[in-house]
Amino acid sequence: MKQYILLLCFIIIAISIYAIAKKNTMQSNPHDTFIEKSPFADIGLAPFDRARFEKEKDGDVLEYTLDDGIEVRAFMGSGNEYYVEWREKPGSHFRVAREFYLETGAVKRITHEWFGNSVGITTEYDPTGQIVKEVDNDAPYPFSYTDVIQLLKERGVDVWNPSFGEDSFFGLSMSRTTNPSPQYIVSYPARDPGMRHVIIVDGVTGAIVVENDESIKDKNGIE
Repeated sequence: MKQYILLLCFIIIAISIYAIAKKNTMQSNPHDTFIEKSPFADIGLAPFDRARFEKEKDGDVLEYTLDDGIEVRAFMGSGNEYYVEWREKPGSHFRVAREFYLETGAVKRITHEWFGNSVGITTEYDPTGQIVKEVDNDAPYPFSYTDVIQLLKERGVDVWNPSFGEDSFFGLSMSRTTNPSPQYIVSYPARDPGMRHVIIVDGVTGAIVVENDESIKDKNGIE
């Protein structure tokens, strides 16, 4: 009888462990894990430093570098109706773009970008700091950025530490679009000089829909 009771206990424990593991797996979001790599994941709601901007700006732009190497660029938004601040760490391809209310300097919008693409959640705030709108930029892409990174890794391309240079013409570039359907467009140096390898990945299924080498122009615009 004791053996049956012990066996029953083991079964209950095993089922509980499985349920917890499954729950944790379902709750983990690859997009959240991806954003955590951003050096600006916890940028917060620190207000715009209007006094410093007015005192140190060169023309209409203020640029400076923080002690940790993060580069900051601040300027006026469209129509001089709000302040804008970009923070980016050279080589990371990450940027956080923040907009601020002109009257108070309070945060109006926060957007995270990677390779120029909005990723994660874009959040808008009212003047009191309350969230009024959130947009999930990753929603159209069940095949996430994390999946694309793994796909490239399997092809010998380490997105975080690419073995080729950072030159804008011959480095790694990544973009995504929903027109005509969710897709990632990735290019990196091909084996032949003057060529780039282009991959278009279905943003829903992860299937590679286009793959070829293309010639690229040099810095003088000559083929």
